[in-house]
Amino acid sequence: MNVLEATEIAVAGGTLVLALFTSKAPRAGRQAAKAGQLAAEATQQAAQASRDEADATIALAKEAQKDRELPWRPHLGFAVIIPEKAQPPDPPPRLVQISLSNVGNGPALSTTIWIYHYDVDWHGWGKQENLLVASKQTLPPMGVSLKYPGPEPAGFPLGMFDPSDNRPHPSKWVFVATCIDVLGNHWRFIDGHLAEIVRPDDPEPPPWIRWL
Repeated sequence: MNVLEATEIAVAGGTLVLALFTSKAPRAGRQAAKAGQLAAEATQQAAQASRDEADATIALAKEAQKDRELPWRPHLGFAVIIPEKAQPPDPPPRLVQISLSNVGNGPALSTTIWIYHYDVDWHGWGKQENLLVASKQTLPPMGVSLKYPGPEPAGFPLGMFDPSDNRPHPSKWVFVATCIDVLGNHWRFIDGHLAEIVRPDDPEPPPWIRWL
């Protein structure tokens, strides 16, 4: 074999090796892409599992919080005596007799009774503050004075009487009680509506909190 023949054989061998390498390159690229895709999917699945675990932990924490609150939860209700002269053209009543009952398991601390009376020509409100209602206790009737200052003067706590469920009030009298339980939660009870709770760590408390 002369030098020329040896060179030709070497070149042919190198070409064959290069051809084999080139033919395997796309397959390796596809395998690498597939491995990357599988890794990305595994990362997404792990992230979703972490989110699901976090949601489950939050749900369990909320249930545990409710279980802890239940033995101390107050629940306030009203018994009201409205004077007979409460319809036009009679003058609006200036004093309303109201009794408050706590049928809940825990005491109602710093309780306030709020009364709102509205009509075409009437727009009055009043409140009785600093009441303590023990569990299963009914307070004796008390008189709550009403002021009739006209259409929504400055300082009128209209937001206190707006229910969060946006259902209309069943009458032109609105009775509300607010209190604090022994865990520091604020409660609002509007006659004819569901009770509402605001916890100290609530990030966005409702507007009526500012009137307390």
